[in-house]
Amino acid sequence: MADATQGSEPEGREIPAIYVNRFSIIVGPVTTRITFGEALTGLDAAYRSAVVMKTTDAEQLGQVLLATIQKNRERHAESVGHGQG
Repeated sequence: MADATQGSEPEGREIPAIYVNRFSIIVGPVTTRITFGEALTGLDAAYRSAVVMKTTDAEQLGQVLLATIQKNRERHAESVGHGQG
């Protein structure tokens, strides 16, 4: 099962990050491949990195991403709302 850490950066903080604004996903019955890239000009993208994981872990990753984004939106809305009035 995947490590579903939310809201904090785990030990991997020192791993260099690359900027991506494009991705490609191939889902199979057992594994899922997510390829990450950056659009340099027009629709062309330079793909630089990929991960392969169990499809069940990919599903869990999607759920964690959505939940984390929603919590961030709610916190932002609360902080904007407190500054008004």
